[in-house]
Amino acid sequence: MAKRKTSTNDNPNEVSCLSQKARIEQHLNAGNFITSLGALNRFGCMRLASRVSDLNSHGKVVDKVRVVTNTDKRVDAYYKRDAVQKRYKVNDELFNEFVKDLAQVLVKKGDA
Repeated sequence: MAKRKTSTNDNPNEVSCLSQKARIEQHLNAGNFITSLGALNRFGCMRLASRVSDLNSHGKVVDKVRVVTNTDKRVDAYYKRDAVQKRYKVNDELFNEFVKDLAQVLVKKGDA
């Protein structure tokens, strides 16, 4: 029996997973936010936290902010700080409050 290649990804379908990871990274590099539901709807990804972990383990820094949905559920919205700062032209002093407010609005609109 052939040994399966070990990696940080336990998904037996490596090609599909890499495709999801690449598409998620591209989405984040554009300065967008993404939640688990957004990843499922946009990319068919059911394990966003695992894909983010894969990105982080390869040196791609992905941050998260906890937001509240319209139904009072708490979810994580992932983003890349440098990409969001570039897209929205926000300085360091205001960044943390800006991210929290923007992510909250996008999640409530269903855009994250």
